[in-house]
Amino acid sequence: MLSAWADDAGSHLGPGAPVAGPERAKSVVKRDGEVLITDGPFPEFKEWFAGYDLITAESIDEAAALMAAHPTAVAGRMYILPVVPLPWEQEDAS
Repeated sequence: MLSAWADDAGSHLGPGAPVAGPERAKSVVKRDGEVLITDGPFPEFKEWFAGYDLITAESIDEAAALMAAHPTAVAGRMYILPVVPLPWEQEDAS
């Protein structure tokens, strides 16, 4: 099923992988030069990501349509998160 979806997604599909569960996660926070690293799981997380797929689409609606056809969409929830350039990666407007 997954390979058929990947074939259909074709050139839209980039890298993807499953991720480990929350018990293997860490949170890293740095404020005022102080670093705090906390082992998971995290009580504030009500849901966990099973994995990710990086796709290329002309719009968020096209991305949603591509992911709606993903075979695991029936077992959980899909989030579409647009990737945006970092400020220093943007072209100079001048």
